[in-house]
Amino acid sequence: MKMISQIREEREKRLGRIYFEESTSLAKLGGLFSKLSSDYNMDYGNIAAILKKRQSYASIPASIFNNVLSPLENVVLYLSVRYRFNQTKIAEILCRDHTTIWTTLENAQQKINRLKYTGMIDKLPDSEKILVPVKIFSDRKLSILENISMYMKDRFNMSYHEIAIVLGKNDRTIWTVVNRGWRKIKA
Repeated sequence: MKMISQIREEREKRLGRIYFEESTSLAKLGGLFSKLSSDYNMDYGNIAAILKKRQSYASIPASIFNNVLSPLENVVLYLSVRYRFNQTKIAEILCRDHTTIWTTLENAQQKINRLKYTGMIDKLPDSEKILVPVKIFSDRKLSILENISMYMKDRFNMSYHEIAIVLGKNDRTIWTVVNRGWRKIKA
């Protein structure tokens, strides 16, 4: 009987601590919401709606594709690190299976760890001149590289050479990728 009462006491202490931590966090969050509400004349519903739409506004700097990771690994890792999206949210945004996202993220992290160990990796850029909206990668007809290359060609009217420099690819590769993407869309 004594063990049951000890377990009950420990549980109540733990729940009390959790309640205290949660109430403290909620108080801070309430303060932030109040400040946002008064500074920008928004109600809590508008703020919550903006937070829910956050993935619609997510952008990725084109320069992150200029490394040894695959294009999908770059996108998934960037969304995970920079936006702190969980794997389910990333899968939803990119219209891919959750297990694909999990595997891709694991592979990217392993490559990054190997590169960190050899001292060959820089941290992800904070800002970039060429930002690509994440929603373009949800088109599964095209590969990630086709999507970004075609976006840069159409949106920024960049030459194949300029795209190749930003993405760290060969000019001929970019030409091939863009033309293959156009053929896929026209088919």
